Order: sequence, then C-alpha cells, then structure tokens
Amino acid sequence: MLRWIALAVALRVVLGAAAGVTRGEAAFLQQDSHTYLALAESMVVESAFASATGELEVFRTPGYPFLISLGASFGAALAVTLAIQLALTVLLMSLVFAIVERATGSSATGRLAAAAVGLEPTLLLWSIQIMPETLLAATLLAFIWSAQRSFGQPSAGWAAAAAFSLLAAAYVKPIAYPLAGLLMIVAGVWSFLLRSQPGFRVPAWVFVAICATGLGAWHVRNGVGAGYWGFSTQIDHALYLSGAGAVRARLEGERYIDVRQRMLAAAADLPATAEPDRLSRFQMMRRIGWRTFWSEPLTFASVHVAGMVRTLLDPGAVEYFRLFGAYPDNGGLLGRAVDRGVLHAAWELATHRPALWWSTVALSIVTWPYVMFAAWPGGHTQARVQPAGFLAAVCAVYLLIAGGGVPGSSRFRAPAVPLLVLSAVLARPRVGHAPLPSPVPDR
Repeated sequence: MLRWIALAVALRVVLGAAAGVTRGEAAFLQQDSHTYLALAESMVVESAFASATGELEVFRTPGYPFLISLGASFGAALAVTLAIQLALTVLLMSLVFAIVERATGSSATGRLAAAAVGLEPTLLLWSIQIMPETLLAATLLAFIWSAQRSFGQPSAGWAAAAAFSLLAAAYVKPIAYPLAGLLMIVAGVWSFLLRSQPGFRVPAWVFVAICATGLGAWHVRNGVGAGYWGFSTQIDHALYLSGAGAVRARLEGERYIDVRQRMLAAAADLPATAEPDRLSRFQMMRRIGWRTFWSEPLTFASVHVAGMVRTLLDPGAVEYFRLFGAYPDNGGLLGRAVDRGVLHAAWELATHRPALWWSTVALSIVTWPYVMFAAWPGGHTQARVQPAGFLAAVCAVYLLIAGGGVPGSSRFRAPAVPLLVLSAVLARPRVGHAPLPSPVPDR
C-alpha cells in the first residue's frame, strides 16, 4: 500500500515540477483559480467571505477558499495548497483501501482499488491545479466511509460524521448541494420505513437534522446579508447560461460564446436584489432558464446529454497539453464541441492536431475502463451489493449527470473517480463468487 501511495505522490511531484519549470505558477492556475485565491485573500485580510467589490460572495461557497487561506495566511497560498492536495491524495487512497477492505475482507483488493485511484490520469492532473476537485472527492469519500461505518453498526456519531462530510462537499462546490438535499430526504423517509429496525432511526434523524441545519444556515446568511435566499447563484447561472444560452445558440445557429456574452450583458442591467417593480438578476436568470426548459425540453436535454458524454468520456489530454502551454487556456476544442458537436471536434482534432489526437486515444485506453467497469452488469449471482458500493454508485451517477451541459469536460469526472472505483468493486455483484462478507461491527 505504501509503495502505491509513494508512486502516486511521486507522479504528482514530477509532473508538477516539470510543468512549473515550463510555465511557472501559471501551470497550476485555471481561469477560476484566481477567483478562489481572491476569496481566500479576503478571508485572511478582511475576515470576510466577500468579492473584490466588497459585496458578500453568493456565487462561490467557502469550502475551498478556506483551504487556500491556510497557505495564504503565511504568504504561500500556491505552495501550501498544492501540498495539502498531495496529502488529500494520500487520504483518498487510504479511504478507498479502508472502505474496500472492510466490505470485502481482502487487503489485496483494497490495495488494487487504492492504486487505481492514485494513478488515474484525470484525478492526477486536477490534484496539481488550484481547483476544488480533489477536496470535493475527499469530502464525498469521507461521507461514504462514515456512512459505511453507520450501516455496519448504527451510530449517531458515525451518522453525524457522514452528515458533516456531505455538508463539507456542498460547501466545497455547490454541485453537491442537490445531492445533499436528496440524500437528506431519502434518509428522512427511510427512517420512517424502518419500524422493524429502530436502531437505525436515531442515526437517520441525526443525519437529517445536521444536514438541514448546515444547509439552511448558508441560505440564511445569503438572505440576510445579500438579499438572496438561495444556497448559491451558480444554480441560477447554470440554468440561464449553460441551459437557456446553449439552447438559444443552437436554435439561432450562433456561437455559444457570442450568445453568452449578450445574455450576461442583459443580466448585468438588473439589480442584484429584487425591487418593487423589478425582478432581481438571479430571479430573472432562474425564470428564463426554467421557461426555456419547459418550452424546448428536447433541445435542452440534448445540450445537457452532450455535456454528460464529454464528462463521461473526455480523457483529458487537452488539459495535459494546457499544463505545458501547448494548447490555449480558453476556448479551443471545448468551444467547437459545444457549437458543432463532439464528432466534428474530434475530426478537427485528428486532422489538425495529430499529436493531441493520439494522446487523446492513448489516454482513452487508460481512463475509459474506469467508467466501463463501474457500469458493466454483474449478471446473476448470490453475492449481494454492498451498501457502501451502492451509495458510491448513486453519488457517482449524480456527479456525472450534474456534470452535463456546456461546461461538461473531464474536470467534472475527476471527483467521481474514487466513487467509480468503489462502484466497480462493491456495487457490481461478481458472477460465480460467494457472497461478500458483511461489514465487521465496530467493537
């Protein structure tokens, strides 16, 4: 196990060092990285989670900026954050090993699963970027691990740990907010269906209470401080730009980036909070997004599914080329895939950038099995699906579905990689094998 961890860390250090020598600090920064760094600086200098204009931040959530602030307080935000993400890689591998070993009773299977997570190319690359994907993966995996313990022996303590881990995921990236709300509802309903197993009811209530309180607190903070009673305006932006904007671009035959700029300009003319005779900017975004969804459901769905396909299958070779400055930071292949479709973008890649094309093919051979093994049916067998594996599969499917639309790319698959590995090992019954052992109760 230690050898696999050492190899995973060494690969990240070597790749990061090579990129740093080539491009300097820019190699570790994406477009969104600057926003996270600025919010972390605000947390350190002003003790507030506010935008550059001094307004309360309601688009980002504070989880990842808080992690960056640990290094920013020492004037070394970049170095400390990357070091923490290396440590999170070790944590990810350790948690996968612990979950699999506990569920299967096999240390060898646990080591293999941990190695698969540590060496996966997509998660590897995003762990050396100032982006929240690695932290999101760690919080979701901590949730699975805590839930597994609670399933094995009902415990309010482990239920609380699962709830806090899931809350942390929502505060790291709002994409996890609907997942937290959904699982909270499922746990609440489940608690009333378990009349024959009263030992599970109290932990379920603890889980629901902590999730509801934690999520509700940020709603109240946004509402009282900024007049926005939602969790994050990212949801409104997604409906308006990635949803309605992409549909409009497709129907009008225009480039998505042009339509997006016009829609942003139109939204900027509206106030951030509602007025007696005017909708707020975010109310308008939400209304137009849902109106477009109901008026053009097939077009809306096709745009979203196309993004899901990119999230599911994009091997991420473009990001490796960007890491070394060999591909433009913005636009490029993703923009053409959105405007003209994946097949057209792939053909253009093969004809105009053969080195990138063959790198994409090579990485596909490595990354696609992660998806295929997780999705491959297990057939008829006496082996039962492990609860932790089923929960991991639910979370992985949610992330892949939520990662659709215009932004869909390999980045949104990265946090799902450990969950896909768990799904392949635990959520797919094995043909011809004896039933897997039940989790060992805590002593």
